[in-house]
Amino acid sequence: MSTKDSNDTTIRDFSDSMEFFLAEDIIQGEEVPFYILWQGDNPREIKLELEGFGSINKLYNTIESETTVEGNRAVITGFHVPGYLGGVLSTNTTNQPIIYGSLAVKIVGNDGTTKSLKETRKLHTTQITIDIPEIIHYTNSGADHQIVIDLKGDTTVFLDIEDMEGNECYVDLPPDVKEAVEKFSESVDNGMSDLKEQFPDHIKTIERRLTTTKSSRSYTELIEKVEEVSEELLKDKDFYDAVTTVFLTALFEQVSIKDRILRPLTEYFEYSAAERAYFLNPLLHIRIPKEGGQMAVRVIGKNILQQECGIPLEIRVFIKAKEDVFKPVKDIFSIRRNVNG
Repeated sequence: MSTKDSNDTTIRDFSDSMEFFLAEDIIQGEEVPFYILWQGDNPREIKLELEGFGSINKLYNTIESETTVEGNRAVITGFHVPGYLGGVLSTNTTNQPIIYGSLAVKIVGNDGTTKSLKETRKLHTTQITIDIPEIIHYTNSGADHQIVIDLKGDTTVFLDIEDMEGNECYVDLPPDVKEAVEKFSESVDNGMSDLKEQFPDHIKTIERRLTTTKSSRSYTELIEKVEEVSEELLKDKDFYDAVTTVFLTALFEQVSIKDRILRPLTEYFEYSAAERAYFLNPLLHIRIPKEGGQMAVRVIGKNILQQECGIPLEIRVFIKAKEDVFKPVKDIFSIRRNVNG
């Protein structure tokens, strides 16, 4: 078995008794595991050298007094048990959509023979830029111009929108969606309250769920509240089953949840899957006054590690319409991706 570097040059030839693993699909900023397995006696020493990665964060199965780590290099001469060396590498976040990182390994046997191994990986990130038109005119057929979000890189991006000072086109959930969320939340809260007597050991968890505020414009609050109690749910199967029943009952009782939230979200995520760029709350709408007004918002992009993809983007653009309208924010934006940057 052989592995090739970025120049397609063979750099190692394994025997059947050895395995070298370095994780793939790496996002800049995450930790990257690796390991080396072998059969037979431990080698005299193993040398590690990094390029493009940040540092060696952890080493496993090494004797501390027989391990030296200096910068991007490490030398290990002692192991607790035979046949294994593992570790974790750090990565740095850059403004480049793709950089390369390599881990080179030199194994010196007890007889003085050496074996050189190397793995090279792409480290990905995404940077966001924006193209803003001078004015947006909303008609019955939609916006005549869109704000273009350019994604440079290959990682999944989640986009959040915040109001800025001077925003005249306020952003909120439409009334029917807010009503559906509030009714669903109320039904869940009533069901959870009924569980207090049945599960006295979980009263604190139940009361945390009952603190749901109905002023938030984000439908994701309901999901966040479920995550808050997830640890308790996993500890007690009966409690888990009871809470699941509460949520399912509330879902079936509130038919509007399906029509106003679940179906639109499903359609949106299916439509956006190709670009792998998603608004955190695609249900948000913008109210455009008849006389027009300035939309002043901030777009924040984050990857799945919750790292920001560059600095937040500030948008100020005048939007006008023939009459007061309440339109989906996502329809004002167009997303383009350049994988190679």
